[in-house]
Amino acid sequence: AALCNAALERFLRRFPEQWVWFHARWKSPPPAV
Repeated sequence: AALCNAALERFLRRFPEQWVWFHARWKSPPPAV
């Protein structure tokens, strides 16, 4: 898990505009799912 988090952190530091996409990705699924 720490390795994945470190890779994600490196990516987001290089491409901070992608944070919104990643943040929305991990929210709860819509109620219809």
